[in-house]
Amino acid sequence: VYNDLGVALIQTGQPKEAIACYEQALRLRPDDADAHYNLALAYARMHQSSQAIAAAQKALEFARSKGRSVLAEEIENWLDSYRAGLSGPGSTAPSSK
Repeated sequence: VYNDLGVALIQTGQPKEAIACYEQALRLRPDDADAHYNLALAYARMHQSSQAIAAAQKALEFARSKGRSVLAEEIENWLDSYRAGLSGPGSTAPSSK
């Protein structure tokens, strides 16, 4: 429920509120790869790169441990793009989905 509410808040341009929802979702289900990934995307929207990367890495860990290879590949691709955006001259990090 909290993860879904976070998604709705992101879609209405409220990433700070979405982060609170994702954090609540993770208090209830700390191994939820989707909530970790959504948290990463919300942090990225807020330009909080270290938190975004840390959340994405946790999402990747849980996606792999649960055999969710499609999600793991999506997270890996996002991380690669995000990191490249952070290090490239004049580039910006991708927006969340």
